[in-house]
Amino acid sequence: NLGYHIGIRLRKNMSENTYLYGGIAFHRFNQGTYNLYLTDNTNNNDTEEMIATFYSTTNIIPISIGINYYLIKELMGIYILGNISYNIISTSIDYEVKKIITLPYKISSNKARPGFDIGAGIDFDLELLLLNFEGRYNFSNIIGNDSDEPYKNYAIITIGVTF
Repeated sequence: NLGYHIGIRLRKNMSENTYLYGGIAFHRFNQGTYNLYLTDNTNNNDTEEMIATFYSTTNIIPISIGINYYLIKELMGIYILGNISYNIISTSIDYEVKKIITLPYKISSNKARPGFDIGAGIDFDLELLLLNFEGRYNFSNIIGNDSDEPYKNYAIITIGVTF
């Protein structure tokens, strides 16, 4: 699902075409809605009754360090990137019960997992500032996840400004 992110990065020139950077960001994904139904198939009468609605929200806060390597660096710069990150993953679930029932359901989850990103970007040097467009694919919980934990991989597109 779609969401949004905001972040800040600091970078240090390591060579003519290589930059080391570190940063922190906040990623919030759109709320998912899930309905729980009770099926009654007694007396050959198949009926379904909605008994609860769940609303799930996931936030990921990556703390990262990585490298940008410029393939072209002139008025327009084209680069590839890679980084490692420590991801704080928070999922919360709200629910609305339509019928009096007991739900053995975990309401929130907070986990931290190492991960990494790969991607590419384009910079435009506008003299006073650097305008940046970047695409990344994040692998936020491949390392150290529980056997029943779904992968939380996602793609982001960023528009940034460097002063």
